[in-house]
Amino acid sequence: MPIIKINVGGRLGHVRDDVRRLMDELFQVSVPRINLTEGWMPELNVCETEDALYVLADMAGVDTDSLSVVIDGSFLRMKGCRKCFLPKGNKRFYLMEIGQGEFERMIHLPVPVDSDSVDARYDNGLLIMRLPKVSVRESIRIHVD
Repeated sequence: MPIIKINVGGRLGHVRDDVRRLMDELFQVSVPRINLTEGWMPELNVCETEDALYVLADMAGVDTDSLSVVIDGSFLRMKGCRKCFLPKGNKRFYLMEIGQGEFERMIHLPVPVDSDSVDARYDNGLLIMRLPKVSVRESIRIHVD
């Protein structure tokens, strides 16, 4: 009996991808990767340095005119749209992995940031944001007369 290994770490989408790959291998058939109910969300990397948070969002094909990025308290919300670049009309897909259409993604920021000093740029399909941290003072003893 063959051993089937499915990695369930990370995103739930990885399980779906593992099952599709398993079906491809077992039955020599490619299962179309069309997801009409969930839409798509850009993948993100969020990391922290000593003085800032960095957010990288994979947004290849997203027109910057459709992109909205808002910091609301401790949340970062990104909205936009990736248009379909294929010709209109009937098409037969053999594989469809690139999401299209509107998306909205909201994440909780793990530390307070200075929303007035955010630096954002779009470079080679990546939205790269530097969010400077707000300096949090250590407790200060106040003298009372």
